[in-house]
Amino acid sequence: PWLEVPHTEMDLAANKIMITRSERYTNPSLDYSFLKPYEEDLLFCGTQREWNSFCMSYDLNVRKLNISNFLDLAQAINQCRFHITNQTQAFQLSEGLKVPRMLEICSYAANCIPIGEHAFDYQNQLGMEYAFHALNGTTELFLDKKKKEQETKKAAQ
Repeated sequence: PWLEVPHTEMDLAANKIMITRSERYTNPSLDYSFLKPYEEDLLFCGTQREWNSFCMSYDLNVRKLNISNFLDLAQAINQCRFHITNQTQAFQLSEGLKVPRMLEICSYAANCIPIGEHAFDYQNQLGMEYAFHALNGTTELFLDKKKKEQETKKAAQ
């Protein structure tokens, strides 16, 4: 870690999966609707417009975290179980803190690289879902689901 933030007694994002996703540097081929079963564990931090867009685009009901400054953002990221983000300033905070993190890579401006343990980047759906399940501890469920999908597809041929 190259960044430290002071501890806070406020519960900003404790044990939550935190999402920050700006309108810039997105990857339009990704579909976050797979998060539906995990809505209770999710927390979105961003502008009202970003939150509305995220929830409406993927039919998700995710609680919004309202903060007033970058220190609160850094403390929330430091408390979360893991952080899902695109190429935003919030990613730089999670990278500096070395919290478990997932980075959505924008294909036309891939200018951020997560480094270290529990750090994932992705440009496609399979990579995103695998990273989520790896950090969430649900990899076996994910692999079983993918195996069943393949078997069903093969049987239909």
